[in-house]
Amino acid sequence: KMGEKVELTLLDGSHSYVSSHTGAYRASHSDLSPEADALSYFVLLFRPDMDFLKVKADLHGLGGWQARVQRVTELLKNATQFNAEQLAKAATAFYKKLVISESYKPTNKFNG
Repeated sequence: KMGEKVELTLLDGSHSYVSSHTGAYRASHSDLSPEADALSYFVLLFRPDMDFLKVKADLHGLGGWQARVQRVTELLKNATQFNAEQLAKAATAFYKKLVISESYKPTNKFNG
């Protein structure tokens, strides 16, 4: 109903959820390559049979973002029904959402 107050509970989409996980990860890893780490995790969402550390090393050794995304699409080409362009967009969106979620600081609380 219009004007009705409701209670909104965000289960796992909050900024603090992502920040706590990425912060803990950064604290325990000295060889940080955020792009390679995030894209490796993205690959394992579709290919849990792959070794995270091997994928990460493979991606880390590439020349930059475009090369890494290209490699991700190659690794996933037979694992999903999505084409390379769709996978590239999804991988990019995944990484950007992580970056935004990690740095987001709300200025107000929702008062419904």
